[in-house]
Amino acid sequence: MSPFIRKIGGSMDRRYLAWCIAIAAVLHLYALVVFGSVFGIDSSVYAALAESLTSGEQMRAFYTPSTVVSCSHVSCGTPILWKLSTLLPTKLAWPAFALFQHALAAFATVLATITAHRIVPSRWHLAVLALVSLHPYFQWAHNALMSESGALSLMLIGLTLAVRIQVFAPRKIEIAGILLTIVAAAQFRSYLGGFIAAAAGLSFFFARWPWRQRFAYMAALGGAVAAGALAFPVQRYLLTGQFFLPQPGANWLPVASFINWKPSPDAVAQLNAHGWPKEPPAEKLTGPGIGYDVALDIGVRWMKEEGLTLPQVTERARALARILIADRPDAWLIRTRCALLASGFNGLAFAGPSRGPVYWDRSLSQLRSHNRKYYKRLIWMEKASYRPDGEGYFKAASPVPGSAGVGHRVGPRLWAALEPYVSSLRPRWRDPLFLSSLPLDLWTIFGIAGLGVCIVRRPAIGLTLGVVAALHFLLYFLIALGSARYSYPLLSCYFFSTCLGGALALPSAGKMERWRRKRAKKLILGAGGTTFTGWYATDRETLDVLKREDFRSHWKASSRDAFLAEHVWEHFTADDAAIAVRNVFEFLRPGGRLRLAVPDGRNPDPQYLEHVRPGGSGPGADDHKVLWTVESLRQLLLDAGFQVVALEYWDAAGHFHAEPWSSADGHVRRSKRFDPRNQDGTIRYTSLVIDGIKPQVAS
Repeated sequence: MSPFIRKIGGSMDRRYLAWCIAIAAVLHLYALVVFGSVFGIDSSVYAALAESLTSGEQMRAFYTPSTVVSCSHVSCGTPILWKLSTLLPTKLAWPAFALFQHALAAFATVLATITAHRIVPSRWHLAVLALVSLHPYFQWAHNALMSESGALSLMLIGLTLAVRIQVFAPRKIEIAGILLTIVAAAQFRSYLGGFIAAAAGLSFFFARWPWRQRFAYMAALGGAVAAGALAFPVQRYLLTGQFFLPQPGANWLPVASFINWKPSPDAVAQLNAHGWPKEPPAEKLTGPGIGYDVALDIGVRWMKEEGLTLPQVTERARALARILIADRPDAWLIRTRCALLASGFNGLAFAGPSRGPVYWDRSLSQLRSHNRKYYKRLIWMEKASYRPDGEGYFKAASPVPGSAGVGHRVGPRLWAALEPYVSSLRPRWRDPLFLSSLPLDLWTIFGIAGLGVCIVRRPAIGLTLGVVAALHFLLYFLIALGSARYSYPLLSCYFFSTCLGGALALPSAGKMERWRRKRAKKLILGAGGTTFTGWYATDRETLDVLKREDFRSHWKASSRDAFLAEHVWEHFTADDAAIAVRNVFEFLRPGGRLRLAVPDGRNPDPQYLEHVRPGGSGPGADDHKVLWTVESLRQLLLDAGFQVVALEYWDAAGHFHAEPWSSADGHVRRSKRFDPRNQDGTIRYTSLVIDGIKPQVAS
């Protein structure tokens, strides 16, 4: 197993890690084959932007007034991936693109699964991983030339890293990883960087670090959000001289008219007074409201005829939208329904008796029916072959609807890359377990329920995940838009919460854990997420080593084979350390072993000592109580009745000593033998490692 995989998996059971990787790899390859190339109307927009990324002339041709108004929100992540794929021969472009998206998604789900398993060990996580990887709703986007796949994968990676930083000892690779993820996620959906930063900010807040360190990392998060938001606009400005941030432009108008397609006379007067266009006149708003193509035409006319900039178009459209929405008293309810739909409640969002049109000139029953059909179409389960759709989208000489007139320029070239891989398999092959026949709401409810369990049982983790769901709901409440497609990035939050919440809530989990704990012969004290094959990991919640009654509630005296504590005893006062050692001694069998590893107070490196001393600068050092030396720790064990063998230590003269020892008796990661910082033979980090062995006849 590679060092990188071992690093992200920690010291968990390798078989579990291998199962995670195998499930994800096999099911993603299966989806890659059975779905074939997937596309949407806006795929041509991504392809057209991809062709213009490196040329100022082509980018100026792309950003006409119509595309500025309608496509300012289109980010560069998917176009960059497609641009790199088209460097290959045409027939290899789509396979390379889709394979990368599947690989990123598989990595994200495996990382989340093993993280959840390290927090709450359970085979439940494997079941969730398998079900999600078989669900068409999860898999369709990884074959698509659209932004959903990258958005979901990076959101899941970001949330997982935020949780890992909070729960485990943070490492530089994870801090750097979450900053890079924030920047990258903003290139797929502009708001995602802020969502991930909010989750990471909560993790930094809950982490047990000095406040100065927390504020420094939070400032870095702000810098990453700014970098992600400005990266593409700055590149676009350098190529074209145009600088603008993603904005809805005139799209506020159709959104508001979907809510109120029959404004009152007073509202019509206000609309006209605030710059409502002559065509279509506000007095004649009927039916489902203004379409996006009409809104695009209005925005372009404002820019050409009145010289408005994109921010001014957005502001005028927003002001008109406020008038329309304020004219409908129950607009807040429609906003709530849209936010629920964008959060994954595909049916419940429009639940209720049908009493006439409520939104988009449709009744509740019509909206529910429309959402079900759209969901089937979205996940590529509506019919066997979508080849006629692709030919209609990309082979026509006229502009593609919704592409602001740029799609027809690249359509034939894009179709040449996609067409050979369009699948004609029956839908059942894309959904062998018929998971799509279950309402999308069911999977959302699982995620929300898991989130609730996390908030109750692990509040810090629950709030870290919950802030993303809350921000997502608030965003779509404010913009009053809803679609199953918009809920897709939120699947990352639901996947993680279902894994962790389900493992915490399983009815038999507590009994099974107590049974495993009673049977365990080798135990890790203060594990903090560390696990080793054959060892049972405990923390203060399951075993307080300062309380003799905690030991007695689990085991009889003189019944355990070994205890391991890596970097735990430095968090005790000298008196508490003596109590803990006596408790362990009582419950070890004769010949049993207590292996302790602590920061070494004899280490000659001043920087090391500053890092680990009580109140020092290292992570967790603010809670250190004692800086042990080989002499003081040996005496502590001798006083409890142990025979003592020092395995790795520095002496008073500054010489390092290392005796042969076996990991079978307790693996110490932060040791000369196993710390990755010492791999080249140079000693950079060591611990004081010492064994206390209970005599065969206790003295």
